[in-house]
Amino acid sequence: GRRWRPRGPLNPRRVPLARSEAFLADLLDGVCERMSEYKLEEDPVTKEKAFKRFAPRKGDTIYKEFKKFYFYSDAYRPLKFACEAILEEHEDEILSLIAQEAHHLADKLCSGKAGTVSDVTCVLARPPL
Repeated sequence: GRRWRPRGPLNPRRVPLARSEAFLADLLDGVCERMSEYKLEEDPVTKEKAFKRFAPRKGDTIYKEFKKFYFYSDAYRPLKFACEAILEEHEDEILSLIAQEAHHLADKLCSGKAGTVSDVTCVLARPPL
């Protein structure tokens, strides 16, 4: 058999693609690119701020029409920068949670890390993939 490393095992353990480190790293790399699909809203009563998704997802019927338009604004740059900073700071923990197939991953990440961005609540319209 082949060895992955000079002194490594002859039969390397197979890891499903969805849990492989390369797949997960690629997945995280694309997360912050989609920050333009969210907008900052303020609750009129509580004045609490939250990012909410306004863009449809691929499975939604309006998705094809929505993709015909291009949305860009410098207003998203701070959100993208904050996203990248949070991912960089907590990448090992996030990859570990995903690799362990943690239940309610979004809840765990949002409740545990939302405090890293002041006055912003982590709001997801739907559960993650």
